[in-house]
Parts: sequence; structure tokens; C-alpha cells
Amino acid sequence: MGEGNRKPSDDDTFARSVARQLDDGELVAPWEYVFVARELAPLRTTMTDARSSGAGGIDVLLASDDDDQSLPIIVEVKSVSDVGAYLGLVQALTYASELITPHQRRRLARFYPDHFERLADTPGPFADIWIVVERGKQDPEHAPTRELAQAFLRDAAVSTLLRRIAFLELDPQTGQLVPA
Repeated sequence: MGEGNRKPSDDDTFARSVARQLDDGELVAPWEYVFVARELAPLRTTMTDARSSGAGGIDVLLASDDDDQSLPIIVEVKSVSDVGAYLGLVQALTYASELITPHQRRRLARFYPDHFERLADTPGPFADIWIVVERGKQDPEHAPTRELAQAFLRDAAVSTLLRRIAFLELDPQTGQLVPA
């Protein structure tokens, strides 16, 4: 069944809302960012919209804008009714592993030169991950998953590849992404 034939779930609606707000610059985050794309299938040959393949993909791709090094930010969005933080982290790590190979960094630089022109020549780290959860999501896996992510980053092999794994919560009243 195609995208146009199904009613968006609450998960889709929240993810699309977050993507739109990030694209419009309406959300304040702890770090500076620039919107790049949404629902991106990183392994498709044309870096096209994942909705057309039905295979899913990165909910939102941002570029960091808080230093000289513009890194991809892989944003995985989780609504109240969506799977928990643990699976969100697994998904984001999967997408990160797909984007940080030398070949994929060159592709990012080729498809998004305004954002990632120097990424192919960067010695590392190569990406950030943000897990954005909807306020009110009760997830018993959240704290252990956050601890697992920090343990990953303490490993030298991982920290040379990933700069940050952040768990953020959308505050709908202020339009801010705050640490979750």
C-alpha cells in the first residue's frame, strides 16, 4: 500500500511535526543545527526520500552548525505510542553506521555540498545522534539506554566515529528540545 493510501499514525504525525518544526527553524536545541532532509534512505543510490521506497529511513537529517566542522546529525523521533529509546538508539546507530563510511561521507558531500562539503576530509568524529522523544512518553528503557549510549561514547573506537548521542524531549509549550 502506498504512502498516499494509508492514514498517518500518531508516530508519523509526531515525526512529521518535529521534522517540519526543525525545517522551519521553530525548535530551539542545545546545539546549533541546519535542516538538511527528512525521511532519508541513506543507502539508496540517489539519497532520495525513504517514503518512496517504503523501507523507512532517517527521520530527520540535520547538519551541525555549532563549530567549524559541519557534521551530520541523525535524528530519530519517538512519539508517546512509538517504540522505546532502546530501539530508537539501535535505529540511529544503524543509520550512523551507514553514513560514516568514507564512501557515504563522499556521497553526503556530493549530494549536500552546502552542508557537508568538508565531511569526506574530516578525520573524525563523523556524526551526532539525537533521539527526540515526545513529552509524556513513559519508557522504562530510557535511563539504561542513555547509560548504554554514554558507555559507547567512552569507548575510543566509537568516539572517533560519533561525537554525541543526545536524548532530547520536545517541550511543546516552549518549542525547545531539552535533555531527556
